[in-house]
Amino acid sequence: MMMTARDEILAKVKQALGRRDGGTDVAQAISLPGEVASSPLPQDALVEQFAAALRRVGGRFSVAADAPAVGDQIAEIAAQVRARKAVGWHSPWLEQLGLTRRLAEIGVAFVTDRERADKAAFINEAADAALGITAVDYALADSGTLCLLAARHQPRTASLLPPLHVAVLRRAQLIGGLDELFARLPVGSEMSSAVTLITGPSRTADIELTLVVGVHGPQEVHVILADWAC
Repeated sequence: MMMTARDEILAKVKQALGRRDGGTDVAQAISLPGEVASSPLPQDALVEQFAAALRRVGGRFSVAADAPAVGDQIAEIAAQVRARKAVGWHSPWLEQLGLTRRLAEIGVAFVTDRERADKAAFINEAADAALGITAVDYALADSGTLCLLAARHQPRTASLLPPLHVAVLRRAQLIGGLDELFARLPVGSEMSSAVTLITGPSRTADIELTLVVGVHGPQEVHVILADWAC
């Protein structure tokens, strides 16, 4: 059967993420948005699989037992890189974690697009920040990949421009892999303007295949699992 251009693109995405098995037909999953596949693995197994996959691609993974622990871990990361500024999403859930206050205690300003509503102004802030802090829409356990959907108050620059990206993940956002992701993504008028897939720190290679980290994105990716009922 002849593959369509869409089928070829999705096949290449799966291969780039390390998914070479047959799995669910992705085109079918997209055409049936109401039928959401569920992962056959229990949540604890998904956490372990995601953590192992993330570490294999150079990312860092940690667990926070409560909201203050998330703030403490982010404050520790910021102190290690001597940050003076962080940018991030204006998320009600991130606000509940008290990140602005916790970072201010160590002299780090936390700027969101709520304070810098102008897109160009926020881009300038992100380019000058030591770290970007975001939530996560989905996380793919089989490849350690984060999925961030572009939306109001979820600017892509928060995860792409700063040299260090900290993502706060909830258990409910962990899914098995790419097939399940495409079954869950919104379609039609609800579709996001962009879907960002992040698998560890940014990597690129020149014509001699010399690997360089952090050219087109962050040099470090830290994922903190919020491991409580939230």
